[in-house]
Amino acid sequence: MTTKITDTLRAQIIAHPDVILEDPQLLQALAGMEASHEGDVIDLRKIALRKIQGQLDRLQNQHDIVVATAHENLLGMANIHRATLALLEAEDFNGFLNCLGGAVASILRVDAVRLMLSAEQNDASTGFERFGDVLLVAPSAFVASYVGGAQDLSLGRPHAQAERIYGTSAGRIGSEACMALDLGPDRAAGLLVLGAQEGYFHSGQRTDLLNFFAAVVERLLRGWLA
Repeated sequence: MTTKITDTLRAQIIAHPDVILEDPQLLQALAGMEASHEGDVIDLRKIALRKIQGQLDRLQNQHDIVVATAHENLLGMANIHRATLALLEAEDFNGFLNCLGGAVASILRVDAVRLMLSAEQNDASTGFERFGDVLLVAPSAFVASYVGGAQDLSLGRPHAQAERIYGTSAGRIGSEACMALDLGPDRAAGLLVLGAQEGYFHSGQRTDLLNFFAAVVERLLRGWLA
């Protein structure tokens, strides 16, 4: 005796064919069918396999992304640790500055490192003084505006006046990380700026490692400036 499906059930299957592919019991029953039929035959097993293969491909892509992200995070952590150890080996303030511009820049793979200390003058148009390639003294208003007001850390495109701190290196800088430094209650705030190629620093980036590194620089600076 041949059993026919109702028009309502047929309409439901046509409207929602994925229901069959997502039901394990239905798929098992269909996969066990051996009878052949005349005319066109729709091989549901092949359809199910293609669906499963698509799911496996998506899972593999997600897995690859997770592994790549984990590797990048581990590499970033290792580099921050190496940069920290390099700074701790500095024997004096000049050695500290040379390490920032040399070993630290190389380890972190950035094109420029700048340390800005605030001057008492609030006029952002004057009061810039350079001391070598890394250290410069700038008006407190300029330092505050560069990091973005109340922010402690900002990532992304260089500041509009980036050439004032990078000098001749400004043309190579396409992105930067700006970290405010708290140098103690009796001192004006400082700023650590890492300049790099386009896209190296971006707004969606995690900031925990950079915050840690900024805290290390803060504490070392307090000691050197005491």
